[in-house]
Amino acid sequence: MKRVMTMKRIYVSSKIFTALYAVLLFAIFTAPGCSYVSDAIEGALTNRAGFSIDAYYDGTNVIVSWSESGSGSGFAGYEVYMTEEPNNEFADYIVVGARYNIGQSSYFIHDTNLEFSQSFTHSNFNLPDPGVYFYRVGIISWNKIDADGDGEEDDYPTDDIGNYISKTSVSKISGSARVTIP
Repeated sequence: MKRVMTMKRIYVSSKIFTALYAVLLFAIFTAPGCSYVSDAIEGALTNRAGFSIDAYYDGTNVIVSWSESGSGSGFAGYEVYMTEEPNNEFADYIVVGARYNIGQSSYFIHDTNLEFSQSFTHSNFNLPDPGVYFYRVGIISWNKIDADGDGEEDDYPTDDIGNYISKTSVSKISGSARVTIP
């Protein structure tokens, strides 16, 4: 008799688990309109969206700001990205702002303040055609190297553009922020 009750308990538990899983899936697919909720869900599930950003068109420029900060000797600065195509949330992202001149597009702005500043102004001279665009911010970190030849990767490269291009990586990426450029 006791064995049957235990089996019923497991059966009920799996029904509750299934119901909770269904509620979670429903929340994921119905909440993408809220940036903070979708960022939290995306971050929890994929470990990609590490923080939220604010971005808006002020009539002339796009202003992007964030509160997440990089720190330590491994911190190399911030990069700002924008979707390459208007009205397409799933388009590839291109770099539109960085502390070094690494951009390949006409929308890119070399901004040395992105070494420490937690805001970026995408000026009207570098804005794309009208449409809806999505912005993201990356926290960039230096990769450790063995500069002293002791067999341990415990050093960071010197701070120059060649090393920045070849010896950094995105350590954290923000969720996206939607901006309409008229």
